Amino acid sequence: VFSSYIAGMQYCRHQLKHQALKKIMRQGIILTQASSMALVISSLITALPPLYLLIGLMMLIAFGAASTSTPLTRLAIESSPAPMGRKIAIYSFSFSITGVFGAMILALVSTDHTLPMALLGILGFSGALFLFLNNYQTLKLSSKTL
Repeated sequence: VFSSYIAGMQYCRHQLKHQALKKIMRQGIILTQASSMALVISSLITALPPLYLLIGLMMLIAFGAASTSTPLTRLAIESSPAPMGRKIAIYSFSFSITGVFGAMILALVSTDHTLPMALLGILGFSGALFLFLNNYQTLKLSSKTL
């Protein structure tokens, strides 16, 4: 799964030479959303999907998330005139606290099934898709700046 995340970042970097950044991000969001939906469906069919399916879908989610989050991370960090150390600290804190709250939610629900994890993922990626589509025209993304 971690190697898929790295591959997604490399894919984004490579594709910048051939495609617009917004198109790469849209593809990543669609891949992540579709994989999350497949994970939800497989979790509804059986409490614990086969390991190969679970790992495969998680790899697709990681790949799509990496190809989307790489440019958004840079955009978020460069959106403020604050000193770089402060921006990185706030970004790292936000990233970590999101993971902590997600883990707390999953721990409170149930660890016997993959459905809560799948639903949390679909909720998060749906939020990202909503924000991306509503701000698509105003995103100042240029492959020249990445």
